[in-house]
Amino acid sequence: MTKFLKKLVSGVLIALVTVITAGSLQANAFDVYPNPERAGAGTPTAPEQAVVTKHLEMPIGTTPPNTTFTFDFTPLGGATLPPNIGDLGNIGVATAAAPAVGSVNAVFTTGTAVILQPAPRADVLRATIHTENALAGVVWPSSGVFVYQVTERTDTFTNTAREHMYFDTIQYNLFVTIGEAPDGTLYVRGSHAWVRDPITGANVGPKINPNPWRPGPGPEEGGSDLIFINRFIRRTDDIPTTPGPGPERPIIPGPGTAVPGPSGMPNPGVPGGLESALMVSKRVTGSMASANSVFTFTGAFTHTTLVNEVVADPDVANSAVTYGPVVAWVYHNNGTGFVRGRRAPAGTLAVSYTFTPGTTPGAIGQLTTFELRHGEVLIFERIPIGNIFVATETNSLTYHPSIDLMVNGQAITPRAALTAPGTIGTANVGTAPHRIGEASNIAAFTNTNDPVPITGIIMNNLPIILVTGGGVGLVVMTIASKRRRAYA
Repeated sequence: MTKFLKKLVSGVLIALVTVITAGSLQANAFDVYPNPERAGAGTPTAPEQAVVTKHLEMPIGTTPPNTTFTFDFTPLGGATLPPNIGDLGNIGVATAAAPAVGSVNAVFTTGTAVILQPAPRADVLRATIHTENALAGVVWPSSGVFVYQVTERTDTFTNTAREHMYFDTIQYNLFVTIGEAPDGTLYVRGSHAWVRDPITGANVGPKINPNPWRPGPGPEEGGSDLIFINRFIRRTDDIPTTPGPGPERPIIPGPGTAVPGPSGMPNPGVPGGLESALMVSKRVTGSMASANSVFTFTGAFTHTTLVNEVVADPDVANSAVTYGPVVAWVYHNNGTGFVRGRRAPAGTLAVSYTFTPGTTPGAIGQLTTFELRHGEVLIFERIPIGNIFVATETNSLTYHPSIDLMVNGQAITPRAALTAPGTIGTANVGTAPHRIGEASNIAAFTNTNDPVPITGIIMNNLPIILVTGGGVGLVVMTIASKRRRAYA
């Protein structure tokens, strides 16, 4: 009896071990992640997806470019599978070669919706596109675990002098769990991504969002494990010049565009054809105005949060130079175009001022002093869209200053004007801060100098008036007396 019981217990134990082992093998085959959150919830009729969530960040005021981003899913397995690729010990090394998946795209247009980010990045816009399911239509050879390396191509956007795309170089190891239904149908039970070491290929940590893909109603809802964030910065126009009277005096061809302001002296305006350049123009008007009066200004601009992030990024080469100090040049209208340099007779070959950007978002940057005369305009180029700018006339001499402001092609109202000499600037127009936009940005200063009209007798001139009046009266009386004698 004792032997029988021993054999029975032994048999039961063997059976239990067999069941547990089989269950473990089944779990290893189908339930890759012991954590239920990562196990996957796909079914044969509703399989899990592998969707790339693409964020494109831009400074406020920037329109998304028309561009397509492409993401590659490179199969791993067998000899190509790097060491330590197991999910931080949760699974063993997958050895089966993964079937081909190919690539997916995220397409952005100028009409793609953008969302302003919360503080402290409240001057950053984010546009979001979710790609199609990369695993749709894939023919799986068997159940089990398959691994892919997911990367973004960095050659899908051509940088120019004005536009720079900064690609996300992050890489992922994507683990795809394939389950088998009772009828033998293979389906995607789960997918999960880990950040990949670009050199060794090993996992270096979980993704920020460890949950599988869950679509949502809005562009910021849902998400995926596969998140790529690109940064896009557009700057204002280059100055389109042609050779001028000297190597340092190029000309902006074409007639000028008149700027708003009081009527009076000729309005030299600003160069036409500059869609987004920042310009500060100066003109004077009034019967006592002098075209040679020199007026003093200060100006500054401040980078947005995103530009500061790019400059501080050690992986972005030369960004500190690209978004460093800006040189602005003085031009004047000679009737056929705008020539670099002061207006004659005191013209010089080249006059420029250097502006160092501020790096505290929302604050005013380092002030630079500059001078302008009637008909002259200070032109900046390649300032990042979204930057804050200020311009202030600090010495209007005996003139009454006024300013008309255009930001991103829109006139800011009401215009500002003083009835006496004083200080005036962009901060006096509309609601500050003013940010550089993709359309025209012009601060047009007009100073008026008219004599005070005489409305009474000036006492200092009374003796002259009396003598003159007495003389005129004596002449009139003499003429009248001669006429009476002549008729007598």
